[in-house]
Amino acid sequence: MGGIDSDPGSRGTGGRNTIEGRIYYPSGRNVDKRLKVKMTGIRGGDFFTMADDTGAFSFRRVGAGTYVISVDGGSEYEPVNEQVDVVDGSSSRGSEMGRVYNLQIQLRPRTAKANDRAGVINAALTGVPKLAADLYEQALESVRAGDGNKALEQLRRAVALYPEFSLALNEMALYIKTAASSIRQRKLFRKQSRLRLKCSSCDLITALCF
Repeated sequence: MGGIDSDPGSRGTGGRNTIEGRIYYPSGRNVDKRLKVKMTGIRGGDFFTMADDTGAFSFRRVGAGTYVISVDGGSEYEPVNEQVDVVDGSSSRGSEMGRVYNLQIQLRPRTAKANDRAGVINAALTGVPKLAADLYEQALESVRAGDGNKALEQLRRAVALYPEFSLALNEMALYIKTAASSIRQRKLFRKQSRLRLKCSSCDLITALCF
């Protein structure tokens, strides 16, 4: 298998083994662009290489130990981490050349919107007291569960703990505005229903009289 040996003169981690692999798109097709691949030893030390234009990569001169192979999928795909346990077997066949550990790595599409929103929320919570931040997170869960009243109460408690909590204040304002709009719509519906009922009664009386 190919791959770009970024530093042929490097001793690696001092072994004779090779970790190699190939990266695939979610469809199963070989990746056709160079992606950055990192090998991290549990005992410390990072080594980098680049996959070639068929998605192949390799780390040579790898000693015994546990390693994590990480693939940077860029902005379109989730990062991937795979663990490899390298064992030296001096008595095994072919040990003079070391062993070859092969990985097949399939990329997954990145859920950009969810990740971006989570990042924005986490950044906005910086400096907020933990209890207030926890209440805010609980309020979001309540909203997702459809319990608006519970969410509003949790937001109020969060603001009481931290009056400058702009994120919670904005959520409260949005909820109150939405609730008020819903109340107005219900009132209008009831009014229209009463008018329709009154008109229907008048039509019935007219029909009976004439």
